[in-house]
Amino acid sequence: MSEKTHWRKLQNPEYIGSWDLNGKDTTVKILNVVTKEITGIKGTTKETVLILENSKPMIVNVTNQLMIQSIYSPYIEDWIGKLITLYPTTTKVRGEKMDCIRIRKVKPQSTPSKPKKQPIEDERFQSALDAIESGAITMETFLKKFELTEKQKTELNGKFNN
Repeated sequence: MSEKTHWRKLQNPEYIGSWDLNGKDTTVKILNVVTKEITGIKGTTKETVLILENSKPMIVNVTNQLMIQSIYSPYIEDWIGKLITLYPTTTKVRGEKMDCIRIRKVKPQSTPSKPKKQPIEDERFQSALDAIESGAITMETFLKKFELTEKQKTELNGKFNN
């Protein structure tokens, strides 16, 4: 059975969403904690939020901040380098059921799971081939980040293995 693509993944959001977890628990390492001013969905409001930096940044709401505090400490400096396990679920917002991410109330003992490779659209794939050829990125970096179709693999091999 092939994995399906959630429509929100195609919008390439800046922050991790529940759809990025593919319905599974995902353990990540907190690389840094910062605050950032963001613009709301409708583009009219601005708010300062707490961001966990890992392979893809995550906006951390108060519910998740309290969970991290209960696992580790109330001090964000103590969170850096720690592992947390994310899981997708739902919550009610203004009476409407919404997808969300929550943090399990456990200290993960294992290493974080590797970030899931993302598919790459053909147009972006062509730009990536040019970047590899020019030396702007390495083949290794590219292959670690993206899941290629069979057609893309064939094209990549034809271009660089001749």
